[in-house]
Amino acid sequence: KYAQYSDTILDMFELAAILCNKRRKRGGLNCAHFSRVYERNAEGKISLFERVDEPDTRAMVREIGYFVSEAIGEYMHKRKLPCIYNGRSSVPKGTLDYLSDLVGLKTKEKDSAKRAAMVAEAAKGTEYYSFVCDALASSLPAGEFSVKPINNAFCGTDRIVSLFTPASKYTNLLMQRILKHIIAAKGETTNLNLNRMKKLVASAAEEANKAEAYIRETQMRFKIESALEYIENSGLEFQKGFPLFVEENGAVPVVLECGLMSIVPSEYAKGFEFEPAKVRDFQVIALGTLDELTILKPVI
Repeated sequence: KYAQYSDTILDMFELAAILCNKRRKRGGLNCAHFSRVYERNAEGKISLFERVDEPDTRAMVREIGYFVSEAIGEYMHKRKLPCIYNGRSSVPKGTLDYLSDLVGLKTKEKDSAKRAAMVAEAAKGTEYYSFVCDALASSLPAGEFSVKPINNAFCGTDRIVSLFTPASKYTNLLMQRILKHIIAAKGETTNLNLNRMKKLVASAAEEANKAEAYIRETQMRFKIESALEYIENSGLEFQKGFPLFVEENGAVPVVLECGLMSIVPSEYAKGFEFEPAKVRDFQVIALGTLDELTILKPVI
């Protein structure tokens, strides 16, 4: 029934690929997008999970959305119009150092956003790709909103207007209404109340930052609680995970495949050789909580 749109959709895919390549060349982050879907058993408890890759159609819409957001951001900035810019700082240096070593990336690039993009690109085609994508995604801080251009790690630029963020419907709606007034005025803003718009934009950006921080915390709590419930009810003797590195005290942080950050204490880590990001089995010694790490022991 969608046959009449097939040519348009194919053109959109081609356009999205072109836009994605341009974004990546300037340092925009590009790695696999996936989500963990948890399944409940007959007792209503989480006992299974699977990683679901993002559909190509969603990636297509996102790339075109990035382009639209950037085009509008550039327009608003050049004309000094009230605008809410949407950014996201890049991954912390320590994480980038670790991931760079893991994929054998030698670079003097100092811009953290560009370096993160280079790490994701270098990981493609390697056994570490899924791990790197997961590490980059989980290490990115919460989204941020500002009345001034702000770094956006995904786009590799700082003039991205807030239009499509699901967590901030109010900012999206406000920007759409401002654009509507500007379009109606055909770009002639002398008769528009820009001071009032600026106050509304500043207030909305402040509230959106509060909402974004709350959503980020809620998402992390859900991720931890779901993973803990999965481990408790999966019935598996061992859990698979990625060892990260050996800390100064001899302990080894581990990211379990279910998404839970855990730890192998030094007393259990002695005598074992850990290959960074190489999957291996771990025995759960003590299940953690929202505030305490799960304790693991490597399986020989």
